[in-house]
Amino acid sequence: MLSRFMSGSIRNLEREYNCTVRLLDDTEYTCTIQRDAKGQYLFDLICHHLNLLEKDYFGIRYVDPDKQRHWLEFTKSIVKQMKAQPPFTLCLRVKFYPPDPAALKEEITRYLVFLQIKRDLYHGRLLCKTSDAAMLAAYILQAEIGDYDPGKHPEGYSSKFQFFPKQSEKLERRIAEIHKTELIGQTPETSERNFLQKAQMLETYGVDPHPCKDVSGNPAFLAFTPFGFVVLQGNKRVHFLKWNEVTKLKFEGKTFHIYANQKEVRAGGFDSLGSVGFHLSLLYCPAPLLIFQHAGQKDHLDILCTHTGGLQTPVEVWSGESSLLQAREVESSSHRVQQQLVLQGQPFPLQWKSG
Repeated sequence: MLSRFMSGSIRNLEREYNCTVRLLDDTEYTCTIQRDAKGQYLFDLICHHLNLLEKDYFGIRYVDPDKQRHWLEFTKSIVKQMKAQPPFTLCLRVKFYPPDPAALKEEITRYLVFLQIKRDLYHGRLLCKTSDAAMLAAYILQAEIGDYDPGKHPEGYSSKFQFFPKQSEKLERRIAEIHKTELIGQTPETSERNFLQKAQMLETYGVDPHPCKDVSGNPAFLAFTPFGFVVLQGNKRVHFLKWNEVTKLKFEGKTFHIYANQKEVRAGGFDSLGSVGFHLSLLYCPAPLLIFQHAGQKDHLDILCTHTGGLQTPVEVWSGESSLLQAREVESSSHRVQQQLVLQGQPFPLQWKSG
């Protein structure tokens, strides 16, 4: 009630919130937002700050008090989405991984995707053989410190860099060996391109794993990548369906089905129903933005439509009992990215982590 008697400037201060966005290079962008500011406003501020034109690959992520990650919805109020008290802290991250990141037109876009994949390595989301891990890390070294110089880089210099959650001395020696002998003369931009070309060939490139259970109750991870739908158990990819093999995607309560041009994938093998089925366990997946909860379907429909929008045969996306979307009708996000482009061995033992 007393707000009626406050001056306009004081009321405005009460409607302003401090906001910090952590960028992919670990620097921070700070700003003040109005109470009714929508997510798009904040995203546009960040893109302007970075001079980023190829925007559609990126999104803003935040973590709620229960440590669950969410994508900020651009059409909704920031304040209403944030469950934590101000000041707000969010992160700029890659949301849609490009199929060929080295071919991106803008250098800033390639660099940001490079930083994201580097984070994926560090947090254990990008799995690879030890030989691939050494090569990727050597590209990072070359991009960040340039050519090997014995005067600047003493014995064991590669151990000062943390590339993976766990890295052995043997791996660090191999990283240094590649850096010293195979990458001499590569510019940072060339090393980053080579890194991107190497990373995009890995099975878990672009994988953002979501814990769940399959229809038999076995724990698994679900992920949508630029190339298809992935199911992982532990660190092993157990199923992979290319997008052109997928015919229908269906959300039904807390169950998610993927229909494909093959027999149904079940926990123990295949049957004749032609679908992949998984369901949510509240014990394992309490977050409302995980794939199988209605509150979070929009995020994943966005991702699905972006990945499937370029297919010649439309993929049906069912949400609930009656709502049918076809990729043809929602492929504008994928086309917008393309138009913007015109305008401008043994598995390496990593663990899934958030970051």
